[in-house]
Amino acid sequence: MRYLLLLAFIVGIFSCSGKRDVPANVIKPIKMQAIMKDLFLIDAVNTERLSRAYQFQFAEENKSGYERVFQLHKTTRKEFEDSYNYYVSHPDFLEEIVDSVSSQLTRESLKTDIKKDSSGKSK
Repeated sequence: MRYLLLLAFIVGIFSCSGKRDVPANVIKPIKMQAIMKDLFLIDAVNTERLSRAYQFQFAEENKSGYERVFQLHKTTRKEFEDSYNYYVSHPDFLEEIVDSVSSQLTRESLKTDIKKDSSGKSK
């Protein structure tokens, strides 16, 4: 009986160790962060470049940019969508990913602003 309690205690400790794994067919959180960051950047660039009058062109530009991002990260649209759906159904993971992407983009934006300010150009 003692051994069963000890075994249950050890299993309990390791199961609560904070390490959360995603299924093997799901893109790991770190890689998902990188992909989402690049997709957000594609959206931002295309939104900046194209006016509302060119909605179809905007959609095509994004689609093309997304495919380049998936190639860069050695994944497919389907793998991304399946993984994204997994993370949507696990909001704790998705929140960590989105918060990390947001922090990275904010830091990069601040670096860009500092470079602009130091070069004497106005915002």
